[in-house]
Amino acid sequence: MKRLLAAVFAVLAACGVPSNSDVRRDFLAIYPNAIVVDVAVGEGDAADAYFDIEYRLPPDTTVLEQVWLYQRGADDRWTVTHRDSSTVTRKDP
Repeated sequence: MKRLLAAVFAVLAACGVPSNSDVRRDFLAIYPNAIVVDVAVGEGDAADAYFDIEYRLPPDTTVLEQVWLYQRGADDRWTVTHRDSSTVTRKDP
């Protein structure tokens, strides 16, 4: 399983998906009080990339997770096209 995830990540990285720091910056622009615990690229292809974003909203220590969809536009720039707050889920410890 780890090898499969590593292969998916390698393929997406070769396609030039947004960096984790870019995703973190975009997330904090909307949720400035959040503490981002982890950002990881999940599924995707050359034009779509799903990012799992784990975060906390202090003072609560519960880790929450959202999945954001980035899509590559005709101008080759990546933008968030889906970030519905209804996708917020509590991350099991």
